[in-house]
Amino acid sequence: MTHPDHAQWETHQPSPPQKSRGGLIAATVAATLAVVLIAGAVIAYFLGAFGTGNSARPTVYEIVTETAASSATQEPSSEAPSEPDRPTALALPGGAVAVSGEAVRGEAAGEFLNVYTGSSVTSAPFAESVGQAFREHEANTGETNGTISAYSSVTGRSYQMTCTDNGSYVTCRGGNNAVVYIS
Repeated sequence: MTHPDHAQWETHQPSPPQKSRGGLIAATVAATLAVVLIAGAVIAYFLGAFGTGNSARPTVYEIVTETAASSATQEPSSEAPSEPDRPTALALPGGAVAVSGEAVRGEAAGEFLNVYTGSSVTSAPFAESVGQAFREHEANTGETNGTISAYSSVTGRSYQMTCTDNGSYVTCRGGNNAVVYIS
């Protein structure tokens, strides 16, 4: 039974407002973009993109060993060096091609670690073998002139090489017209 005073009205309750997802999506996109930009800047920084404008010059690190550090603080020796100082920079004949890592990197000469081919018939592995044989000869005899034997991995044979020191670099010739420069 319905009370006559109360009419049954269909009441229309407004539905609660719907939250917009557009703001949430925009915030997510903005946050993702910020993370990507920051990550890109960090990567670029470590790859040197934000250098000092001097990016053509490589960074040079000095490695100091304990022996070198302790000898630097010792009094200089009154003894004369056992061998004359070798030049650290030199001009090799035209056609010389760097083969050892030291020569390729342009490291200072003087330790007989820089090895170059001097003819088109000299392979890089053979030149490296000549360099090694020469360093062994020099260490064993103290001489920078002499005849050495070096193995060629290309031909599978050993060859005699006559090495001559001109004071700046050593030229080794022999084998089948092989020429190797060592500095």
